[in-house]
Amino acid sequence: MRLLRAALVSAVFIAAGCGREARAAPPPLYVYEGAGCSGANNVHQMTALLGRRPEGVMDFIDWSGAPDHAVASAQWLVRCWKGQGYRLTVSVPMAFRLGGSLADAGSGKLDATYQAIGKILVENGFADADLRLGEEENFGWYPWRSGQNVALWKQAFAHLYGVLKAVPGSHFRIWYNPGVGWGQVQQKDDFPGLGVVDGIAWDAYATSWASLSPVEPGLWLSNFNNSWGFKSVGSFYGQLPNAITEFGVGSRSDGHGAPAGSAVNGGDDPMFMSQALAHFAKVKSTFVGYWDYNAGDYNSKISDGSRPQETKPFLEAYASPAMWAIYSAHAAPFTTQPPPKVTARHCHAIVLQNAPDRWLIIVWAIDPHPDAAVSWSGTMRANRYDPASPEPAQPVESLGAADSYAVAIQPDRPVVIEVSQ
Repeated sequence: MRLLRAALVSAVFIAAGCGREARAAPPPLYVYEGAGCSGANNVHQMTALLGRRPEGVMDFIDWSGAPDHAVASAQWLVRCWKGQGYRLTVSVPMAFRLGGSLADAGSGKLDATYQAIGKILVENGFADADLRLGEEENFGWYPWRSGQNVALWKQAFAHLYGVLKAVPGSHFRIWYNPGVGWGQVQQKDDFPGLGVVDGIAWDAYATSWASLSPVEPGLWLSNFNNSWGFKSVGSFYGQLPNAITEFGVGSRSDGHGAPAGSAVNGGDDPMFMSQALAHFAKVKSTFVGYWDYNAGDYNSKISDGSRPQETKPFLEAYASPAMWAIYSAHAAPFTTQPPPKVTARHCHAIVLQNAPDRWLIIVWAIDPHPDAAVSWSGTMRANRYDPASPEPAQPVESLGAADSYAVAIQPDRPVVIEVSQ
């Protein structure tokens, strides 16, 4: 997806709810929450919402400068993620805005740049990183786009594959990574060859172009069945592993996002989210990378509560069993009633409406503080829930009538407070 990646450097959530009979294991979850250290800080919001850490994170090596700048970009991003325990998938450009063309990459002139990037990853604990080499090459917005010379692109990809694989100590998985949809070049025409890819990764976003597609099930079916649509995932060179390196159900600044206008639930589409996640599980995707970010041109962030209905199937797939027990036991149909105003001190909070007069407040902190506390507008009945309890759907403490709570927080372990009128 085209974004201003060179410059990338307490929410309200209204839950819709019902239980589920069985919970199929989804592919591992990677998330994008911003570039480098911004993402490393913001990923805690998704952790709190899910009640667990995602398995991996997504990041990008900057291509907007010269090759040396890309090396510095790699050094910066690994400093941000080092030692945090996440798997890393990283976009590796095949050309640069200020010197370093696709032809240079294919001829070997940039080998030192890619050797340095690989060495940085290995030495900082990411020897097994998933590398998206020249992502979304089939579209027209990157300087390595395959449409300028398909044969050159394939040759450059094969050459860089060999360079990166030869980095001492590396165990990189290198992905051919087109975007879903019709681009300047069809994927079958620029596939670089079975011997020089470890798998096929896809960037797959909900988009709306046809007049009927904003209305479900038309939106999902058009995105699934269109030429090189979502149905391509798992079917194109099916003998290779597949992965979803970017996925989002959100809005575009030009109006061609997942729902266009208010055609789907006022801008919130649970059917698309549910169907896409089910398809990725069906084709056994190696992992799913969710774009939980507002990039301006595309906004598919869900952890800020702006798309509560489509967030429910996401939580059903990826929340911890304990957090899902709390959500599903207390959830009610979607409502637009505004939540109480919540103020968090030395911590963070997400508000989930689970009945017309009842809310869950999910509280967490990156670095626990002894004076952490939350307060809410108005005195309400309050109960505390513990996701680590043997019966997480049952309150562990009654707070009586209250308008605040001093929170004892542990890292990566949210506190759940229910307030009701």
